[in-house]
Amino acid sequence: MIVEPIQGEGGIRVPPEGYLRGVRELTREKGVLMIADEVQTGLGRTGRLFGVDWEGVSPDLMTLAKALGGGVMPIGACVGRREVFEVFKNNPLFHSSTFGGNPLAAAAAWRPLRSPWRRTCRAGPWSSAGT
Repeated sequence: MIVEPIQGEGGIRVPPEGYLRGVRELTREKGVLMIADEVQTGLGRTGRLFGVDWEGVSPDLMTLAKALGGGVMPIGACVGRREVFEVFKNNPLFHSSTFGGNPLAAAAAWRPLRSPWRRTCRAGPWSSAGT
């Protein structure tokens, strides 16, 4: 299930408290991946590292963009739990990118991650360092 922590199109729509926790509980119960679309809310744009952090939710996957390029480079990423990416273990080229491997975009993306949020990023539950 794909969900925006805060809907950005058609007006700024903040879900009621408990909504994201409810989505997380439902997806776990049904065995469905929870994908947080953090393109507009990720990397501090809501006052927390990610929009889902306001409810302490750990999605299976997150999409990132916009702030990831520091406002100067078009770049996006999909991050998630190690178990979710196991599908690529035997065939890492199962999915690729038309614009992948751009060193300038990668350098621009690395800069925001070197900010004060860096420690939080590395220890986040979605990272390999998390639980």
